[in-house]
Amino acid sequence: VILKNDQLLIFMGYLLTYNLCIQFARGFAVYYFKVVCGNQYLYSVFGMTYAVEMLGLFLMPYISGKLGRPNAFKLSCAAPVIGLVMLGVSGYLAPDNVVLVAVSSGIFMFGTGLSTGVTTCCMADVIDYGQVKFGVRNESVTCSAQTFLMKMAIAFAGLFTGVGLQMVGYDAKLAEPTARMVNGIRGLMILVPVVFVILSYTIYRRYYKLKGEKLEEVLKEAQRLSKES
Repeated sequence: VILKNDQLLIFMGYLLTYNLCIQFARGFAVYYFKVVCGNQYLYSVFGMTYAVEMLGLFLMPYISGKLGRPNAFKLSCAAPVIGLVMLGVSGYLAPDNVVLVAVSSGIFMFGTGLSTGVTTCCMADVIDYGQVKFGVRNESVTCSAQTFLMKMAIAFAGLFTGVGLQMVGYDAKLAEPTARMVNGIRGLMILVPVVFVILSYTIYRRYYKLKGEKLEEVLKEAQRLSKES
């Protein structure tokens, strides 16, 4: 089912890359605040903004209704980029500024919450598309794929966190971090997640077809098939 459903594969592609963005940022955050910002307690400020993620999820129906789902996903991808860039800039200009950390982290979390809502709706569309294409609704396979990808992103990010720290020469015993360590962790925290989220949006924009008129056709056909069954 997964290999034959082209839109399910595309869905898995942009969902996995988006989740990698989230998990990489969360995995390196504690090291970023400790090494780059010089204040490991700022991680608690970063963690408190998780509440903003729920706000993004809660507002998704309103935003999607006003802007359309494709633009809502675009916003969900733009927000982490803006938040991470702001966090990176504040790391240079005011590394221990609580307000800047809270605002930039909040923007990042808002985007991730908005994305959760959008991709959940897209998952339902992929199920409808599979019904139209194969005549069978494969809810269990599609929903399981979403959960699997989230766990896969967590596992991969956990692995790469250790590898990445080793690559930049991280040593918790050092009294003062080296320039290599600081710049390396800054890149792993800011640049790598940004690349992943841009890749996620690129996959969605270029290859995901269940938008606009195409989506309306699929939904109408899925409704017709459901009535006949």
